[in-house]
Amino acid sequence: MAQLRPCLIQKSKVEPQFCDKLAILGRKYRTFGLSTHLWLSADGFYEWKRTATSQQPFCFEVNDGELSAFAGLWDGWRDSRGQWIKTCSILTTTPNAVAATVHDRMPVILHPHSYDLWLDPGITDVQVVSELLKPYDPHSMRLYPVSTRVNHVENDD
Repeated sequence: MAQLRPCLIQKSKVEPQFCDKLAILGRKYRTFGLSTHLWLSADGFYEWKRTATSQQPFCFEVNDGELSAFAGLWDGWRDSRGQWIKTCSILTTTPNAVAATVHDRMPVILHPHSYDLWLDPGITDVQVVSELLKPYDPHSMRLYPVSTRVNHVENDD
């Protein structure tokens, strides 16, 4: 899947994003339906902290590297040639106390008990959805510095 470009804005000048801040989501996707939720599983995520001379990558994990789920949105539509365009985006939110030491945002990490609720297309109450999108409990997370080898996609070790 590529970066999110909802069919409702496919011809606009809005740039696709792989991570969308919740604060701007409403402006960009006002008519984007709640039935387009997804979650992406991961055992961690990376953010970079700027130093005087470089950027130091850090790995963030939930419960010592257990698999967790990032909240996201998806859309699929056919282009003018009839080809399917499938896109998605991970939602980001304000950082918790752990993430704030490195970056000004973090992915929305869903609690396991809310996976089904997040995917339920019948949920239309914005207040209920908003409760799921808060920063993850910092007491259940850790971070540690990692090698700058993660800065290059060709490194796969």
